[in-house]
Amino acid sequence: MTSTLIACQPPTHDIARRVEIVRTGYGVPHILAEDLEAMGFGLGYVQSEDYSASIAVAMVSSRGTLARHLGGNELNADFAARESHAGAVAAFDRLDPRAQAVYSGFAEGVNHYIRLHPREFPTWVVPDFTGPDALARDVQTWSRGDAARFRRNLATRTESAVTASAAAPAPDPRRTPDPVARARARQPGPSTPSFLLDGSNAWAFHGSRTSSGHTILLRNPHLSWGGGDLLARPSGSTYYEAHVRVPGVVDFYGDFRIGTAFGIIGGFNPRLGWATTNNSPRLSQVYRLRAHPELEDHALLDGRPLPLERRDATVGYLTETGDTATETRTSWHTPHGPVIHRTEDDVYIIKDPRDGEFRRGEQFLRMMMADDLAEWLGVMRMRAHPTSNFTYADADGNIAHYYNARLPLLPHAVTGDTAALAASSADIWSDLVAWEDLPLYLNPPGGYVQQANDTPDYTNLNVPLDRDTVPPNLPEPRLRLRSQLSLELAARGRVAEAGQPAGNPGVAPAAQAAVAAEPLRRAGRAETAEPGAAADPAPAPRPPVGYRQQRANGKKGGMSWGGGGG
Repeated sequence: MTSTLIACQPPTHDIARRVEIVRTGYGVPHILAEDLEAMGFGLGYVQSEDYSASIAVAMVSSRGTLARHLGGNELNADFAARESHAGAVAAFDRLDPRAQAVYSGFAEGVNHYIRLHPREFPTWVVPDFTGPDALARDVQTWSRGDAARFRRNLATRTESAVTASAAAPAPDPRRTPDPVARARARQPGPSTPSFLLDGSNAWAFHGSRTSSGHTILLRNPHLSWGGGDLLARPSGSTYYEAHVRVPGVVDFYGDFRIGTAFGIIGGFNPRLGWATTNNSPRLSQVYRLRAHPELEDHALLDGRPLPLERRDATVGYLTETGDTATETRTSWHTPHGPVIHRTEDDVYIIKDPRDGEFRRGEQFLRMMMADDLAEWLGVMRMRAHPTSNFTYADADGNIAHYYNARLPLLPHAVTGDTAALAASSADIWSDLVAWEDLPLYLNPPGGYVQQANDTPDYTNLNVPLDRDTVPPNLPEPRLRLRSQLSLELAARGRVAEAGQPAGNPGVAPAAQAAVAAEPLRRAGRAETAEPGAAADPAPAPRPPVGYRQQRANGKKGGMSWGGGGG
């Protein structure tokens, strides 16, 4: 193992005196800091030490100023980053002060490395990064990708409709239209889902399933931990293994994201751990408003004119001749979301539940510091991280699986890739689906939970998902071969027969009150389990979304961690 005392390297920095970094023979950094700011400082420093200019370039990118140094190919990213960065500046003081400290420390750690190694960086990289610059990478806005997909699909449907109309023969009055064909024609066309290439796996096993008697959490992210290409591309999409410790505050080992202070998708502290797998819910919703027939740049909503707010943004960029030029782009916005398409008759807007959320790093920090199941579940209610399945295990013997998503509570039918017509504000969603209405499995029969990027319907074969109890905009059931193989391994010999739970995992005493207070959704009625009492294992016509099984004795403590990633 190698040890680095950053403060011994001139020029010294006050924060550097409060952190020590020890690396294993594989280069994994163990950061021991006196406080959270120094912990963030250490993370920024070691990532810069390993990935040099790519970290600083990512920070410049987060400001939306990369095109002025690298050219016009960065313009699209800069225009989007300007919005995130403005949000970071406005929201920084609203963060938990502990998260503020980590972000500020991370930025200063990058600055410190640049000052010590100026020859590794382009002359335009200046060590003046701040906490908001680091936060900007965790500030979410509306999805440009979702908007682009909608416009492509709309153009395809419009083109198909025109072609079909031109080629269609005159209707035959003697023939009755097929109602099935009519129904199929009304369905939205196929789209390419974003999760086709996902390849993560995660499992948690109760101590009754392991030779050690401890819970085990495993994960295989199927993604790279390193590679020379990382030095030549923007950061933020690949894992960074590290151990951070502030005595009495946090002691966490896991994977961060290269170029970020947080972005944690898996890891553990001495009491609990979690792993993520992609779940790919559809979050944004497009609405079609009627254009005002008389007023320019207005739509109609609630029977009244709705003005469209014009916003102009200007970004500088480096030309091919080495000169500096600027480009100005105009966008239009409403109180319900930005305008993504307009025609003579309609105004299309997108409302995205991610837009403006800035607490993702704060949530991850609180998860890193959680001591038990009840505290961890309380933090998960934030849903500042907008997606991902979370698979969990702890030293008290608990395992869990939570389908996390910032799903909008739609006041209308699910529209897929088409827009919902909004004549009034009531037609536009305004709240999220309640946390309690998303699938949560706690200590299910059989002693396992598993995830392989499919829907939560088959997380545990003893507790199939009751679709009548979940939001209609949860993705449709899917069970691919990888999930089938995962279930074959995890559930082999552990599928409960009617009325008999397989295994009998328990709930930690510290979490009993919080868990017992939540209703068990069984056959359309709510039941509350008394603390220490076993939930009725008898099968119901409609099984629960979450399974809460309790007992008062016989749990083994301890936790093991396997795999590496999320």
